[in-house]
Amino acid sequence: LSYRKGHCAKIVTRFFGVQMGSIYKRGRKYWINVTVNGRRIRRAVGANTKIAELALKDIELKAMRRQLDFEAPDVKLAKLLDDFLEYSRTNHAESTTRRYQNVIDHFRMYLALKHPKIERVSQLSPAIIENYKAFRKNVNLRELDLPEDFPYPIAHNTLMPKPKTINYEVKTLRSIFGFGIRNGLCNDDPTKGVPLLKVNKPIQPRFLTADEIKQLLAHAGPNLYPAFYTFLHTGLRLGELVNLQWL
Repeated sequence: LSYRKGHCAKIVTRFFGVQMGSIYKRGRKYWINVTVNGRRIRRAVGANTKIAELALKDIELKAMRRQLDFEAPDVKLAKLLDDFLEYSRTNHAESTTRRYQNVIDHFRMYLALKHPKIERVSQLSPAIIENYKAFRKNVNLRELDLPEDFPYPIAHNTLMPKPKTINYEVKTLRSIFGFGIRNGLCNDDPTKGVPLLKVNKPIQPRFLTADEIKQLLAHAGPNLYPAFYTFLHTGLRLGELVNLQWL
């Protein structure tokens, strides 16, 4: 098995100019080491083995595609994001486009802070998406010390996102890169292989019984009785009930 593995590595080196890389740990960080056309690439990729493996595979795959001339047009990331929003405005509800816009703003803010040199889609990798997940999970945006001219201001009511929200953002990015691949804007999806966060099963709501409803209305009092009665008989949300007006 070791002979076959070594033999395959020689074949790849001979035909693609890519020597299969390796992963090693130095201190608390994992590093990748790969040689492409005689050029040695060494890069620190974080403190997680899975992130290091994703980063190594990404570099090897991109190098092989480049040698085989498989690369699709490599658009600027800003164009892909803008094109996707334009597509969403045409095909989705306004509320959906606003949610997509929020995700894109968060992703652009992260790149501006952590990877300001990234301009094109090909510069992204699964390791960067994995680090974005960790950033959203662990960093309170309101506590960031941002320069006054930072292009993505943080709202004062911004909260720490829950795992479900972070998963939604990863899924949105996956949709964006899928859109790019379908439209010939990019050739890779950097979210591929990036797992979603584990989400605890939500607690199921308990509904009032008929007797409990009678007791609630009996003790509501003249001021709250109309509100509770309307709630129980219409299924309105709180915001909808508060905004009701007499005609």
